[in-house]
Amino acid sequence: VLLALCPQIVALIGTPAEAVEGTAAYLRICFVGIPFIAAYNILSAIFRGLADSRSPMYVIGVACIINIALDFLFIGHMGLGPVGAALGTVTAQTASVALALVWLKSRRTNIHVKRSDLRPQPEVLGSILKIGVPVAVQDGCIQVAFMFITVIANHRGLVDAAAVGLVEKMISFLFIVPSSMGATVSALTAQNAGAGKGDRARQVLKDAMTISVVYGCLITVLMWLVAPAFIGFFAKNAAVVTAGTGYMRSYIFDAIFAGIHICFSGFFAAYGKSYIGFAHNVLAVALIRVPGAWLLSNAYSDTLFPMGIASPCGSILSAVICVVAFTVLNRRGAFDRLVA
Repeated sequence: VLLALCPQIVALIGTPAEAVEGTAAYLRICFVGIPFIAAYNILSAIFRGLADSRSPMYVIGVACIINIALDFLFIGHMGLGPVGAALGTVTAQTASVALALVWLKSRRTNIHVKRSDLRPQPEVLGSILKIGVPVAVQDGCIQVAFMFITVIANHRGLVDAAAVGLVEKMISFLFIVPSSMGATVSALTAQNAGAGKGDRARQVLKDAMTISVVYGCLITVLMWLVAPAFIGFFAKNAAVVTAGTGYMRSYIFDAIFAGIHICFSGFFAAYGKSYIGFAHNVLAVALIRVPGAWLLSNAYSDTLFPMGIASPCGSILSAVICVVAFTVLNRRGAFDRLVA
Protein backbone atom coordinates (compact mmCIF):
# COMPACT_ATOMS: atom_id res chain seq x y z
CA VAL A 1 0.00 0.00 0.00
CA LEU A 2 2.76 2.43 0.92
CA LEU A 3 4.68 1.66 -2.28
CA ALA A 4 1.56 2.37 -4.33
CA LEU A 5 0.89 5.63 -2.47
CA CYS A 6 4.50 6.84 -2.42
CA PRO A 7 3.98 9.82 -4.82
CA GLN A 8 0.95 10.97 -2.83
CA ILE A 9 2.85 10.62 0.46
CA VAL A 10 5.74 12.73 -0.84
CA ALA A 11 3.27 15.42 -1.94
CA LEU A 12 1.25 15.20 1.29
CA ILE A 13 4.21 15.92 3.57
CA GLY A 14 5.05 19.04 1.59
CA THR A 15 8.52 17.91 0.48
CA PRO A 16 10.53 20.83 -0.99
CA ALA A 17 10.79 20.57 -4.80
CA GLU A 18 14.56 20.09 -4.64
CA ALA A 19 14.15 16.97 -2.51
CA VAL A 20 11.14 15.26 -4.12
CA GLU A 21 13.03 12.77 -6.29
CA GLY A 22 15.45 11.71 -3.55
CA THR A 23 12.67 11.47 -0.95
CA ALA A 24 10.53 9.24 -3.17
CA ALA A 25 13.43 6.90 -3.92
CA TYR A 26 14.40 6.72 -0.25
CA LEU A 27 10.85 5.95 0.88
CA ARG A 28 10.27 3.22 -1.71
CA ILE A 29 13.31 1.29 -0.59
CA CYS A 30 12.54 1.79 3.12
CA PHE A 31 8.95 0.62 2.60
CA VAL A 32 10.32 -2.67 1.26
CA GLY A 33 12.16 -3.09 4.57
CA ILE A 34 9.04 -2.83 6.76
CA PRO A 35 8.53 -6.64 7.05
CA PHE A 36 12.09 -6.97 8.34
CA ILE A 37 11.49 -4.26 10.96
CA ALA A 38 8.38 -6.10 12.14
CA ALA A 39 10.21 -9.44 12.25
CA TYR A 40 13.11 -8.01 14.26
CA ASN A 41 10.78 -6.32 16.75
CA ILE A 42 8.95 -9.60 17.34
CA LEU A 43 12.20 -11.52 17.81
CA SER A 44 13.65 -8.93 20.19
CA ALA A 45 10.40 -9.02 22.21
CA ILE A 46 10.80 -12.80 22.54
CA PHE A 47 14.31 -12.30 23.92
CA ARG A 48 13.05 -9.71 26.44
CA GLY A 49 10.27 -12.06 27.48
CA LEU A 50 12.99 -14.60 28.28
CA ALA A 51 14.68 -11.96 30.50
CA ASP A 52 17.44 -11.51 27.91
CA SER A 53 17.86 -7.91 26.79
CA ARG A 54 21.53 -8.34 25.86
CA SER A 55 21.07 -10.54 22.80
CA PRO A 56 18.93 -7.97 20.92
CA MET A 57 21.54 -5.34 21.84
CA TYR A 58 24.34 -7.44 20.34
CA VAL A 59 22.29 -8.18 17.23
CA ILE A 60 21.32 -4.56 16.61
CA GLY A 61 24.90 -3.49 17.38
CA VAL A 62 26.18 -5.70 14.56
CA ALA A 63 23.40 -4.42 12.28
CA CYS A 64 24.38 -0.80 13.05
CA ILE A 65 28.00 -1.52 12.15
CA ILE A 66 26.80 -3.04 8.86
CA ASN A 67 24.60 -0.01 8.24
CA ILE A 68 27.42 2.47 8.85
CA ALA A 69 29.83 0.51 6.64
CA LEU A 70 27.27 0.34 3.83
CA ASP A 71 26.56 4.08 4.17
CA PHE A 72 30.25 4.79 3.59
CA LEU A 73 30.19 2.45 0.60
CA PHE A 74 26.89 3.46 -1.01
CA ILE A 75 26.88 7.19 -0.18
CA GLY A 76 30.54 8.05 0.21
CA HIS A 77 32.24 5.80 -2.36
CA MET A 78 29.45 5.16 -4.89
CA GLY A 79 27.66 8.51 -4.51
CA LEU A 80 24.15 7.04 -4.45
CA GLY A 81 22.78 9.72 -2.09
CA PRO A 82 19.35 9.00 -0.53
CA VAL A 83 19.10 5.71 -2.42
CA GLY A 84 22.37 4.57 -0.85
CA ALA A 85 21.18 5.53 2.62
CA ALA A 86 17.98 3.54 2.15
CA LEU A 87 19.81 0.51 0.74
CA GLY A 88 22.18 0.52 3.71
CA THR A 89 19.28 0.68 6.17
CA VAL A 90 17.20 -2.08 4.58
CA THR A 91 20.22 -4.37 4.15
CA ALA A 92 21.13 -3.89 7.82
CA GLN A 93 17.53 -4.62 8.84
CA THR A 94 17.59 -7.85 6.86
CA ALA A 95 20.87 -8.81 8.50
CA SER A 96 19.42 -8.11 11.97
CA VAL A 97 16.56 -10.56 11.36
CA ALA A 98 18.91 -13.27 10.09
CA LEU A 99 21.25 -12.77 13.06
CA ALA A 100 18.38 -12.82 15.57
CA LEU A 101 17.03 -16.08 14.14
CA VAL A 102 20.45 -17.73 14.28
CA TRP A 103 21.01 -16.38 17.79
CA LEU A 104 17.61 -17.58 19.00
CA LYS A 105 18.30 -21.09 17.70
CA SER A 106 21.80 -21.19 19.18
CA ARG A 107 20.58 -20.23 22.66
CA ARG A 108 18.52 -23.43 22.98
CA THR A 109 15.41 -21.59 24.13
CA ASN A 110 13.11 -24.48 23.13
CA ILE A 111 11.21 -22.00 20.96
CA HIS A 112 10.57 -23.64 17.60
CA VAL A 113 8.14 -22.57 14.90
CA LYS A 114 6.31 -25.39 13.12
CA ARG A 115 3.86 -25.15 10.26
CA SER A 116 0.99 -25.88 12.63
CA ASP A 117 1.98 -22.83 14.69
CA LEU A 118 1.13 -20.60 11.75
CA ARG A 119 -2.57 -21.48 11.90
CA PRO A 120 -4.61 -18.61 13.40
CA GLN A 121 -5.82 -19.30 16.94
CA PRO A 122 -8.74 -17.02 17.91
CA GLU A 123 -7.94 -17.03 21.64
CA VAL A 124 -4.31 -16.08 21.13
CA LEU A 125 -5.14 -13.51 18.46
CA GLY A 126 -7.74 -11.96 20.75
CA SER A 127 -5.22 -11.55 23.57
CA ILE A 128 -2.61 -10.08 21.24
CA LEU A 129 -5.04 -7.65 19.61
CA LYS A 130 -6.53 -6.55 22.93
CA ILE A 131 -3.15 -5.22 24.01
CA GLY A 132 -1.50 -4.68 20.64
CA VAL A 133 -4.08 -2.55 18.83
CA PRO A 134 -4.14 0.28 21.43
CA VAL A 135 -0.32 0.18 21.58
CA ALA A 136 -0.11 0.32 17.77
CA VAL A 137 -2.54 3.24 17.58
CA GLN A 138 -0.66 4.95 20.41
CA ASP A 139 2.66 4.68 18.56
CA GLY A 140 0.90 5.60 15.33
CA CYS A 141 -0.39 8.82 16.86
CA ILE A 142 3.14 9.80 17.83
CA GLN A 143 4.37 9.16 14.30
CA VAL A 144 1.43 11.09 12.85
CA ALA A 145 2.40 14.01 15.08
CA PHE A 146 5.98 13.82 13.76
CA MET A 147 4.64 13.74 10.22
CA PHE A 148 2.49 16.84 10.74
CA ILE A 149 5.43 18.66 12.31
CA THR A 150 7.52 17.68 9.28
CA VAL A 151 4.82 19.04 6.98
CA ILE A 152 4.73 22.32 8.93
CA ALA A 153 8.53 22.60 8.74
CA ASN A 154 8.60 21.74 5.03
CA HIS A 155 6.26 24.63 4.28
CA ARG A 156 8.64 27.00 6.08
CA GLY A 157 11.38 26.37 3.51
CA LEU A 158 14.38 24.15 2.94
CA VAL A 159 16.46 25.49 5.87
CA ASP A 160 13.77 24.91 8.50
CA ALA A 161 12.82 21.58 6.93
CA ALA A 162 16.44 20.42 7.14
CA ALA A 163 16.78 21.69 10.72
CA VAL A 164 13.62 19.98 11.96
CA GLY A 165 14.46 16.74 10.15
CA LEU A 166 17.95 16.72 11.65
CA VAL A 167 16.77 17.46 15.18
CA GLU A 168 14.03 14.81 14.96
CA LYS A 169 16.71 12.23 14.10
CA MET A 170 18.83 13.38 17.03
CA ILE A 171 15.84 13.29 19.37
CA SER A 172 15.18 9.68 18.32
CA PHE A 173 18.75 8.88 19.37
CA LEU A 174 18.57 10.84 22.62
CA PHE A 175 15.26 9.16 23.52
CA ILE A 176 16.81 5.69 23.50
CA VAL A 177 17.01 5.72 27.30
CA PRO A 178 13.35 6.58 28.06
CA SER A 179 12.19 4.27 25.27
CA SER A 180 14.27 1.39 26.62
CA MET A 181 12.93 2.08 30.11
CA GLY A 182 9.40 1.71 28.75
CA ALA A 183 10.25 -1.68 27.22
CA THR A 184 11.98 -2.72 30.45
CA VAL A 185 9.00 -1.73 32.58
CA SER A 186 6.66 -3.69 30.30
CA ALA A 187 8.75 -6.88 30.45
CA LEU A 188 9.60 -6.82 34.16
CA THR A 189 6.13 -5.72 35.22
CA ALA A 190 4.55 -8.57 33.26
CA GLN A 191 6.87 -11.06 34.96
CA ASN A 192 6.19 -9.70 38.45
CA ALA A 193 2.47 -9.26 37.88
CA GLY A 194 2.22 -12.81 36.58
CA ALA A 195 3.91 -13.99 39.77
CA GLY A 196 1.45 -11.98 41.87
CA LYS A 197 4.13 -9.54 43.06
CA GLY A 198 2.38 -6.22 42.62
CA ASP A 199 4.73 -4.37 44.97
CA ARG A 200 7.75 -5.34 42.90
CA ALA A 201 5.94 -4.32 39.72
CA ARG A 202 5.25 -0.87 41.15
CA GLN A 203 8.87 -0.60 42.30
CA VAL A 204 10.02 -1.35 38.75
CA LEU A 205 7.86 1.52 37.52
CA LYS A 206 9.21 3.90 40.18
CA ASP A 207 12.86 3.05 39.53
CA ALA A 208 12.51 3.25 35.75
CA MET A 209 10.81 6.65 35.94
CA THR A 210 13.54 7.90 38.28
CA ILE A 211 16.22 6.84 35.80
CA SER A 212 14.30 8.42 32.89
CA VAL A 213 13.69 11.75 34.64
CA VAL A 214 17.28 12.07 35.88
CA TYR A 215 18.55 11.25 32.39
CA GLY A 216 16.09 13.74 30.89
CA CYS A 217 17.30 16.53 33.16
CA LEU A 218 20.96 15.81 32.42
CA ILE A 219 20.49 15.60 28.65
CA THR A 220 18.40 18.80 28.66
CA VAL A 221 21.17 20.75 30.41
CA LEU A 222 23.76 19.21 28.07
CA MET A 223 21.84 20.14 24.92
CA TRP A 224 21.40 23.73 26.10
CA LEU A 225 25.17 23.93 26.47
CA VAL A 226 26.36 22.09 23.35
CA ALA A 227 23.43 22.16 20.91
CA PRO A 228 25.21 24.37 18.30
CA ALA A 229 28.29 22.13 18.27
CA PHE A 230 26.20 18.95 18.35
CA ILE A 231 24.07 20.01 15.39
CA GLY A 232 27.06 21.54 13.61
CA PHE A 233 28.75 18.15 13.62
CA PHE A 234 26.04 16.91 11.23
CA ALA A 235 25.20 20.11 9.34
CA LYS A 236 27.68 22.60 7.89
CA ASN A 237 25.11 25.18 6.79
CA ALA A 238 25.14 28.00 9.39
CA ALA A 239 21.44 28.78 8.90
CA VAL A 240 20.46 25.15 9.50
CA VAL A 241 22.62 25.04 12.65
CA THR A 242 21.01 28.23 14.00
CA ALA A 243 17.47 27.06 13.27
CA GLY A 244 18.16 23.58 14.61
CA THR A 245 19.69 24.93 17.82
CA GLY A 246 16.53 26.86 18.67
CA TYR A 247 14.33 23.86 17.93
CA MET A 248 16.54 21.49 19.94
CA ARG A 249 16.68 23.74 23.01
CA SER A 250 12.89 23.81 23.35
CA TYR A 251 12.15 20.27 22.16
CA ILE A 252 14.72 18.65 24.47
CA PHE A 253 12.56 19.35 27.55
CA ASP A 254 10.39 16.53 26.24
CA ALA A 255 13.13 14.12 27.37
CA ILE A 256 12.12 14.82 30.98
CA PHE A 257 8.36 14.35 30.69
CA ALA A 258 8.25 11.72 27.93
CA GLY A 259 10.13 9.29 30.16
CA ILE A 260 7.28 9.46 32.68
CA HIS A 261 4.42 8.60 30.34
CA ILE A 262 6.49 6.06 28.38
CA CYS A 263 7.19 4.11 31.59
CA PHE A 264 3.56 4.35 32.65
CA SER A 265 2.44 3.09 29.22
CA GLY A 266 4.71 0.05 29.54
CA PHE A 267 3.32 -0.60 33.03
CA PHE A 268 -0.31 -0.31 31.92
CA ALA A 269 0.29 -2.56 28.89
CA ALA A 270 1.79 -5.27 31.12
CA TYR A 271 -1.47 -5.30 33.10
CA GLY A 272 -3.56 -5.46 29.93
CA LYS A 273 -4.58 -1.80 30.19
CA SER A 274 -2.89 -0.48 27.06
CA TYR A 275 -6.03 1.56 26.32
CA ILE A 276 -4.74 4.13 28.84
CA GLY A 277 -1.59 4.69 26.78
CA PHE A 278 -3.76 4.95 23.69
CA ALA A 279 -6.02 7.54 25.32
CA HIS A 280 -3.35 9.88 26.64
CA ASN A 281 -1.36 9.82 23.39
CA VAL A 282 -4.41 10.57 21.25
CA LEU A 283 -5.39 13.47 23.51
CA ALA A 284 -1.85 14.86 23.61
CA VAL A 285 -1.51 14.73 19.82
CA ALA A 286 -4.98 16.05 19.05
CA LEU A 287 -5.08 18.80 21.67
CA ILE A 288 -1.48 19.99 21.97
CA ARG A 289 1.30 18.50 19.82
CA VAL A 290 -0.12 19.14 16.34
CA PRO A 291 -2.27 22.28 16.89
CA GLY A 292 0.38 23.74 19.20
CA ALA A 293 3.16 23.26 16.66
CA TRP A 294 1.02 24.75 13.91
CA LEU A 295 -0.07 27.80 15.90
CA LEU A 296 3.42 28.55 17.23
CA SER A 297 4.97 28.04 13.80
CA ASN A 298 2.59 30.60 12.30
CA ALA A 299 3.04 33.03 15.18
CA TYR A 300 6.86 32.92 15.07
CA SER A 301 8.06 32.58 11.50
CA ASP A 302 11.65 33.65 12.19
CA THR A 303 12.57 30.98 14.77
CA LEU A 304 11.82 27.31 15.48
CA PHE A 305 12.20 27.65 19.27
CA PRO A 306 8.47 28.22 20.04
CA MET A 307 7.42 25.40 17.70
CA GLY A 308 9.54 22.94 19.67
CA ILE A 309 7.66 23.74 22.89
CA ALA A 310 4.57 21.86 21.67
CA SER A 311 6.11 18.41 22.19
CA PRO A 312 7.05 18.74 25.89
CA CYS A 313 3.66 20.35 26.57
CA GLY A 314 1.99 17.31 25.01
CA SER A 315 4.09 15.01 27.19
CA ILE A 316 3.12 16.97 30.31
CA LEU A 317 -0.56 16.33 29.52
CA SER A 318 0.18 12.61 28.96
CA ALA A 319 2.11 12.39 32.23
CA VAL A 320 -0.73 14.02 34.19
CA ILE A 321 -3.30 11.62 32.70
CA CYS A 322 -1.06 8.64 33.53
CA VAL A 323 -0.55 9.75 37.14
CA VAL A 324 -4.30 10.23 37.64
CA ALA A 325 -5.13 6.85 36.04
CA PHE A 326 -2.47 5.05 38.09
CA THR A 327 -3.63 6.65 41.35
CA VAL A 328 -7.27 5.74 40.78
CA LEU A 329 -6.56 2.16 39.67
CA ASN A 330 -3.98 1.57 42.38
CA ARG A 331 -6.46 2.58 45.09
CA ARG A 332 -8.86 0.00 43.65
CA GLY A 333 -6.19 -2.69 43.90
CA ALA A 334 -5.99 -3.15 40.15
CA PHE A 335 -2.23 -3.68 40.29
CA ASP A 336 -2.26 -6.28 43.05
CA ARG A 337 -3.29 -8.98 40.62
CA LEU A 338 -2.98 -9.79 36.93
CA VAL A 339 -6.29 -9.96 35.11
CA ALA A 340 -6.13 -11.93 31.86
